[in-house]
Amino acid sequence: SMVAVVKAFKQHADIDLLAIGLQIEPAFHEPYPSAILGPDRFVEMIKVAGRRFKAEGLDTRFYMAEQVSNFVEDNTQYLDALQADTEANQYCDIFAIHGYGSDGITPGQPNFTEWENYRNNAAEGEYPKEVWMTETHKDYTSWNDGLSIAGAIYGALEHGNVSWWTQWAFEGPFVNQGTPTGTLYAMANFAKFIKPGDVRVTTTSAHNDVLATTFINEWTGKTAVVLINKGEVPLSVKLEGPGVSPIWSGHNTAENRNLEKITGIKNGVTLLPAKSVTTLLGIS
Repeated sequence: SMVAVVKAFKQHADIDLLAIGLQIEPAFHEPYPSAILGPDRFVEMIKVAGRRFKAEGLDTRFYMAEQVSNFVEDNTQYLDALQADTEANQYCDIFAIHGYGSDGITPGQPNFTEWENYRNNAAEGEYPKEVWMTETHKDYTSWNDGLSIAGAIYGALEHGNVSWWTQWAFEGPFVNQGTPTGTLYAMANFAKFIKPGDVRVTTTSAHNDVLATTFINEWTGKTAVVLINKGEVPLSVKLEGPGVSPIWSGHNTAENRNLEKITGIKNGVTLLPAKSVTTLLGIS
């Protein structure tokens, strides 16, 4: 049972599981024999498991429904069914999504509007939910793949307000026979500098080719700004706004550039290479 899994992690590895999913991709028809679980049955399952976890004194959280993102209506139906059931709704506080196409294999991400709809729907009602991306996959064949994943992470953070992003496999997207790929370094522009507990603040870009998202650590004042230049030409950018740091350091990833340190940032002005991901760090 799920209770036994949670207890085994604690007993044998001294790991307290933060959260657990009860059923993966419940509406997806696998190419092999598998279960299909509709929204109403899914909600009943959460109630059964929630009662048991509560009786056992376990505080491991539940996430759901992990349906592939191209099935937008199905994702919404599962969340609506959960929020309509007062008992089940209190047991589950994470709305999780999988980033695949309708075949469940090829890459596919929610667009910015869909992320905003997920975020807004998850925030409704007495028990608002966090939004997580718990599985996606895109093998690395060229720097365009790394830039694509960086753009997908940006969309999830800035428009979906997600607090968790993970991928299905390490080999393929991040390493190729032990050699790091551009996707690994592109993701490091986010993961190395945006830390648990950092808070996203409003960021706007004055150029259509520049995607920008900003996180601040409220205890230290450290600010991380991730800038993606998705265009074909280099662009000079300047950071402006109330409380913007006068002192910045930075790291850049592009084709043949692997999280390289940037020099020459003056007065918040820096150059973004074409098709690149750049992280700037400042002190407020």
